[in-house]
Amino acid sequence: MKIKPAYIYVILIAALILFLVISSQDTKTIKPSTAGNIQDQEIPQDDIHSSLRTPGSTPGKDNVSETVNRRIEEFKTTLKKNPNDTLTIKEYADFLLAAHQPLNALPLYEKILKVDPKRADIHFSLTYIYYSQGNLDKAEEETKLILLYNKKDPQAFYNLGAISATRGNFEKAKKYWNDIIANNPGTEIAKLASSSLEKL
Repeated sequence: MKIKPAYIYVILIAALILFLVISSQDTKTIKPSTAGNIQDQEIPQDDIHSSLRTPGSTPGKDNVSETVNRRIEEFKTTLKKNPNDTLTIKEYADFLLAAHQPLNALPLYEKILKVDPKRADIHFSLTYIYYSQGNLDKAEEETKLILLYNKKDPQAFYNLGAISATRGNFEKAKKYWNDIIANNPGTEIAKLASSSLEKL
């Protein structure tokens, strides 16, 4: 079955949103899902974009970078006092990801994994970064690490389906998504899998 190019973008959008939502769980600062949800038509409700919501203001380097730079300095100061504080490291990495600096967030996430390699939330964040860069091999590798520690994680299986669909392996994607629907009836992830299947 041949997929229409427009549908690939829908699948990519759904996958990106899922990656972001999962990676932002338990985050008390800026969530990547608010800054990275490419379906949102409104400016995200976070510190990074707050100055852009002022009437008459337009997005620009100056009104975004000042807030971002100030927050980054705050994170650096906090981490200088306690460089092994994984909670702050994650907040900092999530902030950088929301600020469209995934390459700067990457080593911070990896630092957390050196302390606790079983952190699914961190692997989901890395999956998103690699996926958004088009590095599907690394995205798949991170997703399989999640399944190494939690063999039944439905979000990870959904992501494997999205990666397969992006590669053009639609039969494999169908299998992943149909299994999610069968094993997780009535859940949000099952609805997402069903919606993605309709696009194939």
